Amino acid sequence: MRTIQRIEAVTGLIAGLLGLVLLAYVLFGPSYQFLSSPDGGSGRASLLQAGISPLAIVSLSLLALVLLGIVFGSIQHSRTAASGWRWLLVCSVLLLVILNILSLPSIGLWLIPVTLLALLTLGLSLTRAQQAA
Repeated sequence: MRTIQRIEAVTGLIAGLLGLVLLAYVLFGPSYQFLSSPDGGSGRASLLQAGISPLAIVSLSLLALVLLGIVFGSIQHSRTAASGWRWLLVCSVLLLVILNILSLPSIGLWLIPVTLLALLTLGLSLTRAQQAA
């Protein structure tokens, strides 16, 4: 494996895993703070404890699939240089950018580093495709 191939695989892997870790934090981390009225005590609840809407389930599941597409697309494209894996990577990164823009008011700011790493991975894969042509 050449250096560009390794960097492509590593950045795609880091982008996907970092995104999945952030997704797990969104689901299981303390998101809501509340006060209980009888004793005045406060507490925290996660998104799952507070209740999650069906639209949030669909969008977070789509985000998880997109992140897995980035991981598998970047690793397989770095190993085989097949155009099918590059197209998976291109589609996944474009969907991630769209989801990031749509989710800016909520979790989109946390996804900016993941999106930048995914764009770097895509740039490396396209650079490699141009070198092969």
